[in-house]
Amino acid sequence: MAQVSRLEKKLDTCFENKEYYEAHQICRTLFYRLTASGKFDELLVLLEKGCLTLIQVEQFGSAYDLSEAFAETLLKSGVPVTEQRLIAIAKIVKGLPSQLDENIEAEKDRRVKFIAACVKWSQSVAVSPAHKARGSPALHGLFARVLYSEGAVDMARSHFMLSESPEEYATFLHDWFVRGEVEKTSDLWITLAVFQLICLRRVSFAVRVLSSYLSSSTPSLSPPYKTGDQPLAHFSWLLVRIVPTKNVHHYGAIIAKFQSSLGSDETIMPYLDQIGQLYFGVAPKGPGGGMFGNLLKGLMGGQQEEKKKLPSSDDERDAPTDPDAALFQSELALLLRGDAPPAVAPMDDDLD
Repeated sequence: MAQVSRLEKKLDTCFENKEYYEAHQICRTLFYRLTASGKFDELLVLLEKGCLTLIQVEQFGSAYDLSEAFAETLLKSGVPVTEQRLIAIAKIVKGLPSQLDENIEAEKDRRVKFIAACVKWSQSVAVSPAHKARGSPALHGLFARVLYSEGAVDMARSHFMLSESPEEYATFLHDWFVRGEVEKTSDLWITLAVFQLICLRRVSFAVRVLSSYLSSSTPSLSPPYKTGDQPLAHFSWLLVRIVPTKNVHHYGAIIAKFQSSLGSDETIMPYLDQIGQLYFGVAPKGPGGGMFGNLLKGLMGGQQEEKKKLPSSDDERDAPTDPDAALFQSELALLLRGDAPPAVAPMDDDLD
């Protein structure tokens, strides 16, 4: 590979002489040659260095191209997710601008392709079912922090939801709310976030996000968060503990109990319908009868076959113990007005 060595020396000379176009072309040539020979570790070092150098001299178009070649090499190589590689990815995504000058009017962040390719790589080398389905939580956390620091809150939120940092996500949601950028009540805001996490099968993550958020937004309250002006906080606290039990009767009971509060926003019902299908085998709601009438009808008699319920995972065995388990039994017994307290399942993420 003497020719490759000569090209690498020529690359260094091009950077020293500020011949950035030529340097970019040499990087592309080396990308094809080192890929063909399977020298992925050497190629990753070269592409990282080339990309960061081009970022430093503001040759962003060429830097974008090398960043995508870097992500493609990660995927082809099958190298594992390591701290060193996460650091390299962080440097690249921080350095790249969200838009090129000529596309400044574009709505889509220019880094989306690089970010998506990195997530795909982390999925491809994952071991656990959760990481295969969603990608590395550490990688998602990295992207979430970078994007949030730049004000890209919508993109940041998507990655926080798939991270391993429930407290950070709760802080993010609270900060977003107190800035006055959310046209919802505080309890509706966190309830919708909890619904989204449950639909992603991240139940224990939702428990910790909810607890952290409520301790910040309403520090005077404590579990089970009963308060007249924030009824959805109490509903969410119950919901995240009923979902792991997969008890359709209890699910229907809390929906009926909180029906007036749940009807306060049109975005609530689609989530409850999806949760009913995922965890309780409830058939999709049909036309007519109103949104709550349809769901309650399904809860009472329209369950799907058992095989269509959300499957369990081996990770349930390692789920953390719920510190509010006894309080939950008491609260649910009160809500059911004398029904026997439920058997409490541990908090689990069905894929985590």
